[in-house]
Amino acid sequence: RQGADCTDASPNDPGVDANVNSVVDSLDFVVLEEKESTDEVPSELISTTRRRKEISRAIATCEQAETIALVFLIDATSSMSSYIEAVKTQISSIVDDMKSTHQSIKLHLGLIAYRDHSDQKRFEILPLTTDLAQFKAFVASVPAMGGGDTPEDVHGGLQQALQMDWGMGGSMTRVLVHMADAPCP
Repeated sequence: RQGADCTDASPNDPGVDANVNSVVDSLDFVVLEEKESTDEVPSELISTTRRRKEISRAIATCEQAETIALVFLIDATSSMSSYIEAVKTQISSIVDDMKSTHQSIKLHLGLIAYRDHSDQKRFEILPLTTDLAQFKAFVASVPAMGGGDTPEDVHGGLQQALQMDWGMGGSMTRVLVHMADAPCP
């Protein structure tokens, strides 16, 4: 966890007096429920209980931020034939680098390969998955074929991307990487 709001804080913050933590651990919300008003509850307990809730929410937010939905959108027309292996290698490299440099990240990976409007196999899609072997096997299986004119179905590929389950696993960070040789007309 990195950043000012994503420290390795725990509900039992060492900055809080150990006796207060002990009271909080044993009594926590029970005391608050038994008292008719918060005037009867020690202010340290109220303050510590609130802090624990805030820390728990911050930790949950950090864990969600460490869950990334990463989708690769690639041009898989025959004009990419000389580049497709390099694209596959680059995709694998990006994923491997992310996994090795940010080991706490939970990656949800997907791929959309698009071709021309007129192609029989217009899209090849792997929905978001956490199975790295499945993802890499799918990427390796995508051939460059079809096409025949300059404008590829980039918009169709983007439409497919919009239909993916981007919230899978509570992903807070969503990334689309587009690799192509022909821009939109």
